[in-house]
Amino acid sequence: MTREIDNVVDNGLCIGCGSCSLGIYQNIGLDRFGRYKATSGLSQEDDQSKQDRICPFSNNSLNEDDLVSLQGREDELRYDPKIGYFLSLWTGHVKSPPYRAQGSSGGITSWLLNTLLSYDLVDAVVHVRPVSQGASRDLLFSYQVSRSSTEISLGAKSHYFPVEMSEVLAHIRHTPGRYAVVALPCFAKSLRSLMEVEPVFKERIAFLIGLFCGHLKSTRFAELLAYQAGFTRKAMTSIDFRTKIQGRDAGDYGYTVSDGIRTITKPMAEVIGRDWGMGIFKYKACDFCDDISAEVADVSIGDAWLPEYTSDSNGTNIFIARNQVIHELIVGGLARGELALDSASVEMAHNSQAANIRHRIEDLPYRLYVEVWRRGWKPKKRTQPSRQISTSRKAIQDTRRLLREKIPVLWVQHEHEDNKYQFFKRLTPLINRYQSLYQPKLPFGHRLKVRLRIRDRVKRARSMVKAAIQRIR
Repeated sequence: MTREIDNVVDNGLCIGCGSCSLGIYQNIGLDRFGRYKATSGLSQEDDQSKQDRICPFSNNSLNEDDLVSLQGREDELRYDPKIGYFLSLWTGHVKSPPYRAQGSSGGITSWLLNTLLSYDLVDAVVHVRPVSQGASRDLLFSYQVSRSSTEISLGAKSHYFPVEMSEVLAHIRHTPGRYAVVALPCFAKSLRSLMEVEPVFKERIAFLIGLFCGHLKSTRFAELLAYQAGFTRKAMTSIDFRTKIQGRDAGDYGYTVSDGIRTITKPMAEVIGRDWGMGIFKYKACDFCDDISAEVADVSIGDAWLPEYTSDSNGTNIFIARNQVIHELIVGGLARGELALDSASVEMAHNSQAANIRHRIEDLPYRLYVEVWRRGWKPKKRTQPSRQISTSRKAIQDTRRLLREKIPVLWVQHEHEDNKYQFFKRLTPLINRYQSLYQPKLPFGHRLKVRLRIRDRVKRARSMVKAAIQRIR
């Protein structure tokens, strides 16, 4: 009998989180496109429905609203369909050094993790950190366990790189303690589901720290950026995806690549891959996730992409508290002068993630409709398949799907070439096709005049050809 997790894997919707590695799906590895994917291992004496309930894209797993309901806190929280349940909303940054300078944005994530540790609310932090230099040229980042402020600081900044949790989940299972786990929305969902299925995780994961997410990248994204900075994949030893550039808007950041000898920083505005909406090297699963803010987490932290903040190159966070303890820590940090914060509105949260909401939530029904039409199976979401979106949005969605499917194949075909000229040559028409969808359309009257002029030119050209033929005769 086909299990739901098999449908997820077979339809390319595995996000590679690694939660299922604790049962029948044991092997989590990178596929040829640089994406983590589960593969079936030897069956154990295990509840065969367990993995279906843990997988974030399984139709037998609970959705985000239901998972929050199981915690019994709906009466304490307000609800918004685009950001989920919340206790308080904030924008701002950390005033106490060095958090803001070390972070991609306002430094709130690192400050909060250190505060939880220093107040003895957790014994360890589970988060993504760079791997030790020389440990692996393929895996530049991985989930690791930090037990000190120094170790926590190593995980600062955004890491647009695939990771999986199998090893750290095994550590939590076998090592008693209280853990704060940092996770993207889909990973947080699988963790909250795991906490419901296996009591040991509910006992030991004290806090889920969520991150706002646009989509997850494969390893190829880092390779693409490295190549444009003058490094080969094998030579690259480290990459910083979010290097702040003083004097520029917060969104006009750079990235830094090193091979251990040279270090190069380039503005993202100068490279292919900068357009997040284009989704270069995006997981397919990300197109079927309607959770932009890790709704099941105790707190969710992202960038305040708002006009009043983006001019500050140092970065500003927007974050959502859903847990009373977290809320009190934030209020305490504000009172002590460690944080510079403003209370935020739901509208501000929406505006800070406007493009993300448009793609991930508003246009999801169309992608579900297409998936049913193409494959006959779809993940169960909090909305139903529909093609009732505008023609222009359909064109954008169809082109984004084409980019998601075609670009990884092109890269693999040219990955061993030192000169990526052919890759970029074949990529350019796809990018042009996508960018043309955003070009402003001329008024109908102007377009009609252009068509009439073209028709007149064609008529004159035909007349000239006929006259030339007659002269020859």
